[in-house]
Amino acid sequence: MQQVLTLLRNRRACALHGPKGIGKSAMGIEVARFAASPGRLFSGNVLHVRVDDKSSALKVIKESVDFFAARHMPMEPHGESGRTVWQLQQLERCRPTPMLLVLDDECHALQLPVLRGLLAEALRKTHRLVLLLCSTTPLHESLGSTKVVNVELTGLDDARSASLLLRRVHRPLSPGDFLEAEGISEARHVAPG
Repeated sequence: MQQVLTLLRNRRACALHGPKGIGKSAMGIEVARFAASPGRLFSGNVLHVRVDDKSSALKVIKESVDFFAARHMPMEPHGESGRTVWQLQQLERCRPTPMLLVLDDECHALQLPVLRGLLAEALRKTHRLVLLLCSTTPLHESLGSTKVVNVELTGLDDARSASLLLRRVHRPLSPGDFLEAEGISEARHVAPG
């Protein structure tokens, strides 16, 4: 997560990729939650969008930006893409911190030229919009003039996986965590004496 956050501080587009089930969605959610915390780089300025249907990808992004945008902004440009980019520009003007858009692509929607065009236009017309794109495949093509930096998410080895699990339940590892299953079950059945 630290590597991704460091890249997002210096780059405008980062693609987190890896095989299905490796944890890209979870990483995207964690990055969004952490980055949106008060005092962080994207404090209160993070939008996480999950795209699970290729045919409605643009609509989902448009609706998410509509929700994120201040409702008092007049809707001037017509067309979904134009209005979405315009809203992002307006948000950028009224918010002091950079904006992070986390796009969790579960259906390969980033392969659609129209979606890539929307993202390229949004990056071109804004100055503080940053993208984190979660996808199963790396993105080798730039989004307009913005190079996408790819970060591969790999699995954890058994020791790091156990450490992460135990950290998540808020307790440190102890030697008993590495005993054989029989030893643990026998230790639990011993009555206090």
